[in-house]
Amino acid sequence: MAIACAACANPNSSPSAGSGTAARSLPDMYSAIRALAGQFPAVASLDTLGYAGSPAHPAGDSSLPLLALELRAEGSRDATRPIAELMGAMHGDEQIGSEVALRLAQDICAAFEADDGSAAAALLSSVDLTVVPVANPWGYQADLRENCENVDLNRNFDWAWRYGEADTLKGSAPLSEPESAAFAKDAQAKLYDLAVTLHTGSFIVSLPWDYIATSSTQYNYNDTEYVNLYSPAQALFQAQGSAYAKRVGAVEGAGAFACSQGGDWYVVCGSYADWLYGTLGCPGYTVELAPYKDWTSQPAALGAQVIGAHEAALIGLLSSAVLGARGRVGDASGAAVSGAKVSATPVGSAAKGLPPPVPYTTFAYTGAGGYCFIALPAGEWELEASQGQLDSSPALAGVGSSGPSASVQLSL
Repeated sequence: MAIACAACANPNSSPSAGSGTAARSLPDMYSAIRALAGQFPAVASLDTLGYAGSPAHPAGDSSLPLLALELRAEGSRDATRPIAELMGAMHGDEQIGSEVALRLAQDICAAFEADDGSAAAALLSSVDLTVVPVANPWGYQADLRENCENVDLNRNFDWAWRYGEADTLKGSAPLSEPESAAFAKDAQAKLYDLAVTLHTGSFIVSLPWDYIATSSTQYNYNDTEYVNLYSPAQALFQAQGSAYAKRVGAVEGAGAFACSQGGDWYVVCGSYADWLYGTLGCPGYTVELAPYKDWTSQPAALGAQVIGAHEAALIGLLSSAVLGARGRVGDASGAAVSGAKVSATPVGSAAKGLPPPVPYTTFAYTGAGGYCFIALPAGEWELEASQGQLDSSPALAGVGSSGPSASVQLSL
């Protein structure tokens, strides 16, 4: 499915001017983030992932912190639970993503503390969450898409970065910018199991991958076979994307919001979502919240409308981080092994007897305690762990449609 998105193709385009503004200033946004952490100290804490650059300090300006809200039911990371990330305003002129991320964090914390029985309250019982409301503080403040070095941060990650030769805003090298380098370091440390980045410019949720379309086949597969081989979790992504679109449609009108594999509607090379999935096995969903980009010219009421349309959909998507296979890797003595790669293969699959395209990306790395989660649709899966020269014996994981598999034990 190809969807025209002139605003995405031309980041300088803007809609007709309105009155008022749907976004607050950067100092006010920083104050609101800090205030939320102070309001809910039992479940929310504040972290600084790094610093954005400025013209005076391109390597990192201490006045432009990359603030993250760490939302944890127990106040600290529980390695037995999956962890998800929600990020807004990677493109600085798409400020409504910051408002949506902050409002969602506030509502999740309030619902959890009230124990009100809602889906928002239940989220932190099963998923740890990191919320980065402003990923591009300098661009947010300047109302510009790029950072201070005129780099589009969502083209600066080290996945298919070299493919995007026509994109002159991708930076001098992968992860050349302090913002993208900080997010990569954070993701490698936390090993996110699901991530959602919030953008504007269209009205769609896109699924892995961004850099390749289903028509770009290297083998004699049809499009569906090709994408499923490239990502055996595609059926899960499609189901969650369709559920997201349906939830938004319940507010905005049936069929108002679309779902597509990323590259099928807008090819992006070097995106954060692709880097997460290709490098760490973390599925990245990109949500285009609204067709408007220039939020400084939009009425505040429009921002409230966008938040209302997406809140339930985002909670549902973040909650889906539990879906798939859960595993734990130990050594011969049973001690936890972190940093092991756990790969999943669908039982009985070998489409046409040919190897799947490279990269075959249904995997995850173990973190603290040796635990990992792999996003997978319902079915029978064979898990195998490896680290260095060591490999485990395969183990079977039965994945259901409403929760994680029983924990699969693997030994190196």
